[in-house]
Amino acid sequence: MWILWPEVVENYARHFETGEKLPQEWIDNLDAASTFNEGHATTSYLAAAILDLAWHSLTTEEAAKVTDVEAFEAQAIKDYGLDFAPVPTRYRSTYFSHIFAGGYSAGYYGYIWSEVLDADTVDWFKENGGLQRKNVSTLKILYSAAVDLSIQCRCSAISVGVIQRSSRC
Repeated sequence: MWILWPEVVENYARHFETGEKLPQEWIDNLDAASTFNEGHATTSYLAAAILDLAWHSLTTEEAAKVTDVEAFEAQAIKDYGLDFAPVPTRYRSTYFSHIFAGGYSAGYYGYIWSEVLDADTVDWFKENGGLQRKNVSTLKILYSAAVDLSIQCRCSAISVGVIQRSSRC
């Protein structure tokens, strides 16, 4: 995202020997390809988050009754409407060893949420004139407010857009 913004790319994308700028055609091609396979990647992440939530939604008694992990996975994915053959589940339950080890319980969705917050921040910069010093200063103030508001509202995360567009969570 930021890497191809003109004010960024012009400062670093140069040939290591000649110093020649990266041709605009190459930049355009990189930009055009930036969303390639995003549907697959997002669906894959969603499926992983769903599996994580499905496991952590079980009571101890319900979890003890799961004897076929693959069937449990398939049902969890199907229940959320993500059983799409062209995009099979990439992550299996054993992938989540770090989650089951503690501290991450039912938190895999946070990876997708962080992408939402990131996209919201990019939109905010675009709406407010791009990468400028005044925007960075404003962003610092907004994030401080976000931290304060998230504590007050007991929200897990608040984005720049939420702070800018709303007075409460």
